Amino acid sequence: MRKITKIFLRTNLFQAHRFIEQEEKNKISKGKKDSFVINDLSAPRVKENEISTKKLEMRYNEVIVRLRERIELHLPVVLTNADKLKELHEMRKDSKNTNIMKYMS
Repeated sequence: MRKITKIFLRTNLFQAHRFIEQEEKNKISKGKKDSFVINDLSAPRVKENEISTKKLEMRYNEVIVRLRERIELHLPVVLTNADKLKELHEMRKDSKNTNIMKYMS
């Protein structure tokens, strides 16, 4: 009885292993196909005369104000409690984005 059980378990383990390997291969091939489709997509192009300077300035100001408000929201929390790592991380990300926006202007 034990011999039959061992053989049965080995067979099932082997089949399970083959199934997992096949699933991994399928996922990899699907990922490759998807990457080729994404790679063939064209990015939208914006010409200089399509967007006015005023609209660009308004959008820039909106983004800067939003980032400033988020920094001001997290700053008191981080200053009073240095253990608030999530808030510190969010504030650093907002500061970095503000810096990037500054160089874009």
